[in-house]
Amino acid sequence: VARLVLDATIARLYLGEIEVANLATTARIETNTITVDPFGLTLNGAPVSLHASANLGVPGYDYDFSLNANHVPLEPIVDSLNPRQPSHFNGSLTINTTFKGAGVAGASLQKHLGGNASLTVTNASIRLAGDGSGKQGSGSTLTAFFSAVFKPVSVLLGLPDMTESPLDYRSEEHTSELQ
Repeated sequence: VARLVLDATIARLYLGEIEVANLATTARIETNTITVDPFGLTLNGAPVSLHASANLGVPGYDYDFSLNANHVPLEPIVDSLNPRQPSHFNGSLTINTTFKGAGVAGASLQKHLGGNASLTVTNASIRLAGDGSGKQGSGSTLTAFFSAVFKPVSVLLGLPDMTESPLDYRSEEHTSELQ
């Protein structure tokens, strides 16, 4: 294919409680290069943008990628992906990541891959274990796992409320840099 361009726009799209609005993107294939730019949307009211390009015509490929999502509400996403169990997770997620490189394995990745990533969860409230946790038919395997871990710890520490109240994380940030 010498040149192929795809422009797409979607005004609104719903999946459970997930709302995607104003999706707009352009994808191009030109000889050996694939580019997706721009790609933007609003996810439950939060802006999300992406840029991706890859040159498949060179050994090991050259690629460039960035993703930015600013204060994406987590509860509607978690509720939509697990509709049988009410959410025990809320807050917002911010992701800023970029990487650029060449190669797909070993030494070429070590030599040519660079970038950074930032993940921030703000105002998160996560209930890891609660009423009925760990009992047969009471919820997810993850909840049962945390219940099995936290219940004995709460008894040893003399903190019975530990498994009944949410663990709150107000702001957590982890930033990594690829070198």
